[in-house]
Amino acid sequence: MNTQISRRRFIAATGTGSVTAAAAMLGATTTQANAASHQSVKNATLVSIEKPAGKSHTFVTNNDGRVTIQILEGPTGSILMDSGDAPEYSAEARAFAESLGKPIEAVLLSHDHPDHTGGLPSFTGLPIFTTSGILSNIQNGPFPKPDNLAEVKALDDTEVSFGGLNLRIHTYKDAEAAEQIIVEAPEMGTAILQDLVYNNAYFFPGMNRVNWIDVLSDLRSKLDVETLLVGHGYPSSQGELTAAIDYLSEYNDMVASSSGPDELVTKMKERWPNRMAQGILDLQGFAFR
Repeated sequence: MNTQISRRRFIAATGTGSVTAAAAMLGATTTQANAASHQSVKNATLVSIEKPAGKSHTFVTNNDGRVTIQILEGPTGSILMDSGDAPEYSAEARAFAESLGKPIEAVLLSHDHPDHTGGLPSFTGLPIFTTSGILSNIQNGPFPKPDNLAEVKALDDTEVSFGGLNLRIHTYKDAEAAEQIIVEAPEMGTAILQDLVYNNAYFFPGMNRVNWIDVLSDLRSKLDVETLLVGHGYPSSQGELTAAIDYLSEYNDMVASSSGPDELVTKMKERWPNRMAQGILDLQGFAFR
């Protein structure tokens, strides 16, 4: 059975929304990147950015986490990154990618956290890749295992070509997660950083925040892109790296001066009252382990 639908039919079925409405949905202080178009689809807000070499499409889920599924649309095919935390989000992202009329050449997983792997069953039958280290973390870690984990293959190359785009893959350890990758698409002036950067959302405490800040500082000095695609919230620009460094620096001071997670959360709410992903506040106990 042919599961592809036309892009026009997909948009007609899911509906469209204005930039203003989408911004209001995700928070008025959210940083936006470049000239982006916004559509309200069934389970998410879809943010698309067109570049001469290709387009990026970001699904920002309508649940509390505002988790993202990224699509890079190249000249000859598409690449997806991450699956969101539930199949209804990944199924919608896959349907949109198929509506573009180009083959999905790869699904890449940025790290092992379940809010980015929970929708993986909707990607059954697609070529799914991550590093051998991240694959081991998913297989042996404490989180629920996707039903189709056996389909995930190890890819440890630092340069690959998918969809007619030349991509650079960079691996970082001991930051927000034990190991995570970013994908740089130089021809598009775009980098997918996923959970190394959150946009207008509360951050998970991570593994080693001092190293996390060092990673972000290194990226700030080396990346030369216009657009950052992040793990929670809207696409942004390279200035979001500085915002993340500032957030983590302040956050570290809060942790050091707090007696426990309750006091820390109180300080976070006072300092950043309008951030998204309120559920991450329930995870701040990890900062004291």
